Amino acid sequence: MKDINAGKQSAAGLGLESKKDDHLLDFRVYIKLSVLMMGKVTDKVISSYLNLFQLGGDETAEISLYMARSCLEKGKTEKAIGHFNKALKIDPGSSKAWFGLGKAYFEEGRIDDALKSYNKTLDVEPDNLAALKELGKIHIIRNEYDKSLDYYMKIVKLGKVNSEVYYRIGVVYDYKKKYEEAVEYFKKAIDKDPRVARYYHSLGFTYESMGNREQAVYYFKKALEYEDRKKAV
Repeated sequence: MKDINAGKQSAAGLGLESKKDDHLLDFRVYIKLSVLMMGKVTDKVISSYLNLFQLGGDETAEISLYMARSCLEKGKTEKAIGHFNKALKIDPGSSKAWFGLGKAYFEEGRIDDALKSYNKTLDVEPDNLAALKELGKIHIIRNEYDKSLDYYMKIVKLGKVNSEVYYRIGVVYDYKKKYEEAVEYFKKAIDKDPRVARYYHSLGFTYESMGNREQAVYYFKKALEYEDRKKAV
């Protein structure tokens, strides 16, 4: 005889209660746990959850955001893009969703779409540091060095600059053949974090471009020193 409680037991096994008005398990915790599962299993679990509970728009958007991030971490960029877009249809003012969408587009090689998404992030949150950094990077890729500097310098003005931002500013100045400025910012990057070998490499190449071989050799040796230290760890 067919067990009439089988359906209820299956739902309980997934942590899903049949009473829609009684959320015994906080949905945010539930989703965070479920996204740790394999892709197809996660989709089924989420679908079951959505069928059992009447969720509001904010909750549905948050679930889509969790799903998008999970897909992105697993390299499933096309699925991630779908989930980010779903979240944005519900909440077009989500800077997290716009930024995540930009990241997914960038990993897909869709640079123009990534650019638009990061700019949308700034429309919602003008001082979003992650978006400012990514826009600076994209404009370097597109050889639009002045635009790149605009974004990086905004981070500097916000007073939240790290070694990597200083380094990228140095790279931009080096591309623009403004070597004195490049040296200044590469050194600032080193002052912030003296353990990164590529900072010394880039500074060495800039000095070489300036015709200063003595300084170039010095910083190339420093780069090798920190590479050796890294290997020894």
